[in-house]
Amino acid sequence: MPAGSVRVDGAVDNPLTLSGDRLRAYPAQVQAVQFESAAGTQSHSYDGAALTDILDDAKLRTPSGPKNPELSFAVLATGADGYRAAVSWGELSPKFGATPILVAYTEDGHPLDAPRLVVPGDIKGGRYVSELTDLRVVDLATQSHEGS
Repeated sequence: MPAGSVRVDGAVDNPLTLSGDRLRAYPAQVQAVQFESAAGTQSHSYDGAALTDILDDAKLRTPSGPKNPELSFAVLATGADGYRAAVSWGELSPKFGATPILVAYTEDGHPLDAPRLVVPGDIKGGRYVSELTDLRVVDLATQSHEGS
């Protein structure tokens, strides 16, 4: 996979590999955010693609029948260092939480070396996954249940 690219796979019908140019082809979104980190309070402005736009292209593989089946989905974001964080479909869906989560390619007007997941509204920056390499869509309803 080319450096700086993000792979989108898992419970989708159209897996994607998004290079920097392909990521910039989505409608640009801007988010000014503030969050706490080990270095103290961070305030930044990010430009990027809406995660919902990316997932619309990847085509979530939702089963038909049950009420709101997409609410059992989550997106696991992984950075180049193996760091992982998840966001639920209910958080980002325009029909539910409508959190404008971004796959950012600039920070404060400067290009990032690799995309970053940006989760506006989080108090702590733990889900701001740097050097993003993978977005894996997981259907939690199909996962085995330990102890059941």
